[in-house]
Amino acid sequence: MIKHKKTVASVTRGMAAAAWIYVSDPSLDGVYVRELVAMIPNVLHVSLSGTGEVSKSSLTSNKPLLTSITLLSDHKGDTQHDLKIEKAVAIKATAIKYGHNFVSIDIRNDLANSSSVDKFGTNHLEIVAGSNVAEKIYKWLCKHDNIRYVS
Repeated sequence: MIKHKKTVASVTRGMAAAAWIYVSDPSLDGVYVRELVAMIPNVLHVSLSGTGEVSKSSLTSNKPLLTSITLLSDHKGDTQHDLKIEKAVAIKATAIKYGHNFVSIDIRNDLANSSSVDKFGTNHLEIVAGSNVAEKIYKWLCKHDNIRYVS
């Protein structure tokens, strides 16, 4: 009689890779994103403005994107809400595939018509444009442990 040794595959789960943060900034000059980037040490900022669809290969071919806190931004206004949701969902799928936490932030000029907040999914913040927006976002990110991987 032959006995087979059963081997159990062990799964080691470490901490998630550094977060990917998607921010839609309605300001023409990207002032809120610039202020937020200045607050987060060692952040890699990737502007998605002017690009069409988010390419999964373009996001994953850049090694710093895989190892740094990455802030991906665009400048979509309140009327382009569906485009922001599509972009956030596409980025989220790629982030999760590669083991990153994902956060989406929608800076809006008016929150009155924000009925589709749930379409962004979990880890989403909608905030009204105005004074101290970047500081409020930074505090929210810290409170929700989304930027703990700052070195």
